Amino acid sequence: DVHLYEEDYYWGHSDVAYDNFHFRGPCEQPPSPFNLTYDGMEYEMEYHYSTYDDCTDVGDGWECEVGHDYDNDGEAEDYHYDHFPYDACEFSEDDMLWYCETGQIHPAIEEGNHTMELTIEDLEVGTNYSLDISTDVCGNMNMYGCEYDHMTIEFNATAETMSETFHLETDNYTCDVTINVHLYEDYHWDNNHWGYNHVAHDSFHFRGPCEQPPSPFTL
Repeated sequence: DVHLYEEDYYWGHSDVAYDNFHFRGPCEQPPSPFNLTYDGMEYEMEYHYSTYDDCTDVGDGWECEVGHDYDNDGEAEDYHYDHFPYDACEFSEDDMLWYCETGQIHPAIEEGNHTMELTIEDLEVGTNYSLDISTDVCGNMNMYGCEYDHMTIEFNATAETMSETFHLETDNYTCDVTINVHLYEDYHWDNNHWGYNHVAHDSFHFRGPCEQPPSPFTL
């Protein structure tokens, strides 16, 4: 915001003009400080990609051209364009194609009582933190949809990387699991005033067996 004032000896100053200027930054997501392992396995997403011959930087992402050869003569009769954020596409020098992420598949989780280990990186040693962990376990046996649980863990960072362990139970009728984590830094204005500063958030999703429960009815 820009304001221009004219100084006046008797009246102070008067407003002459005003304007403002706006910019769009890259707006990339910062790397997550969280890593999750479940039953000793590292949480990893599976990604689906589409390939393109040509993608163009249009200022706020990639515009990728798709040709349609309806009569199979080797020449495209029509085109459409798919749009992606910057971090969703990458050019491969090996086959001279653009690879753009078009979908994600969450890892599968079987029935059982699972050991979850959440590792938190980039902590400031000596700082007090609060870690909020909430879980939603959704399945066919719960008529209300999901079972919700929440825990808050307060700790002082004795190292730049620390881990917290918790447990999560699923069964063969579980369809979806969501784990949300929030990290807060404790801060104090003085001895009588304190609060929390939100540091980071992430979520982890799983696909359960999602079996249909046996019918309780007999005809």
